Amino acid sequence: MGGALIRAGRYEEAREAYKKDIEERPHSGFALYGIATAWEKQGKRSEAVKAYREFLDAWPHADSGLSQVKTAQAYVRTETIAQVHR
Repeated sequence: MGGALIRAGRYEEAREAYKKDIEERPHSGFALYGIATAWEKQGKRSEAVKAYREFLDAWPHADSGLSQVKTAQAYVRTETIAQVHR
């Protein structure tokens, strides 16, 4: 449901849907990634970085080849560099 809400531009509702998933399955990588994606799509960069870090921290042994892991790592790295140059 969260993914459909993101595609519809309903980011706050998407985060709420993913938070409900986390209540049922704490540290759910899928839900944490969805929350980060919603922040990113909304243009809330600092919140997205924090959420992507939470995703990466929750899945420390995830396959580094997973697209979600690569995306999260790249976003955090890019935003960290951008903050240094602001």
